[in-house]
Amino acid sequence: MFESGCPPIAVISDVFLGWTLDCCDSFGVPRIVTYGMSGLSQALLVKTGIHIEHVLGLLPEDVIHFPDFPTLFPVKRADFVHMKHDPRGSEMFSLIDMEITEADLKSWGVIVNSFEDMEREHIPALESLYKEAIAWFVGPLLLSDQIDNEEEEEDDDDDGNEYYCPSKSKRRAAGRDGSRPGGGGAAVRMGGEVQDMGGAAGMGGEGGGDRLGGERLGGAAENPSELKIGGFLSHCGWNSVLEGLSMGVPLLAWPTGAEQPLNAKIVANWLGAGIRVLEMSDGVDIVGREVICEKVKELMVGEEGRKARERAMEVKRMAWEAMKTGGSSHRKLNEMIECLALRRKEAYI
Repeated sequence: MFESGCPPIAVISDVFLGWTLDCCDSFGVPRIVTYGMSGLSQALLVKTGIHIEHVLGLLPEDVIHFPDFPTLFPVKRADFVHMKHDPRGSEMFSLIDMEITEADLKSWGVIVNSFEDMEREHIPALESLYKEAIAWFVGPLLLSDQIDNEEEEEDDDDDGNEYYCPSKSKRRAAGRDGSRPGGGGAAVRMGGEVQDMGGAAGMGGEGGGDRLGGERLGGAAENPSELKIGGFLSHCGWNSVLEGLSMGVPLLAWPTGAEQPLNAKIVANWLGAGIRVLEMSDGVDIVGREVICEKVKELMVGEEGRKARERAMEVKRMAWEAMKTGGSSHRKLNEMIECLALRRKEAYI
């Protein structure tokens, strides 16, 4: 690119690729780091990494206090799954972690797949961890190819099913009456296999769909943008969280690793747009069928689920507003590009 006379104005690098900092510095190109998670989760992970000695001395159920960070929920040692065991036990891992952290904190900027209206109070906390870096909140990026066409496009098929077409790609959704192939009830898709949860939950069988209001629970392989998805059972990876809430679908939060426990608390405890399956500090490795069924019923037809659905719709509204022309994320992306363009112009004067 340099030989062709068109050098890049920046490199957006995953946080784990610490070596990109040396490459960027050698060519005078700014490095912008991305964690692929919320601003709050990123700030908490960086902060606990800085104070790892203190964190490792706590019990799983102990609350970690972050006086500089505004959190509306308790953060516990158990929420940091990667610290279940001392991550410094391996010399190789320690060296890699040190390289990643150094490159991260020396980055020119931070790009976050989230939006200001949802995380405004977290931005100063995140930026305070860096020397000069600005945090650019430019999401939810999954809406970028849909924002110009907010209206759902529906086509009729000969079998009476309707199709929702995000980004002009057809996705099978629901029958005209809100039913699904195979009858009503709650179903969870695990990979390619659909597990019917109707019997034990008391929601399956004849008429089950009516008791769920014609809606179904989507699993991790479903697209929450499909019509009549009433809930999303998710491990709470940040992309899944954004995908569900950007479509106004409440989450049944079942985190397993990485920063997912923090995301689950953001969804359920802070935003109020979902329900937790269990706390990571409960010490439960296997969750019984009856627990899942109880939570599914609460999300789909319970009072807590109704409130979560209302909050999810509010988050959806904010997310779409942020991505529209003139919205906060649209402005921030333009500001970032303008800053980079000005920086390169000044470098060549």
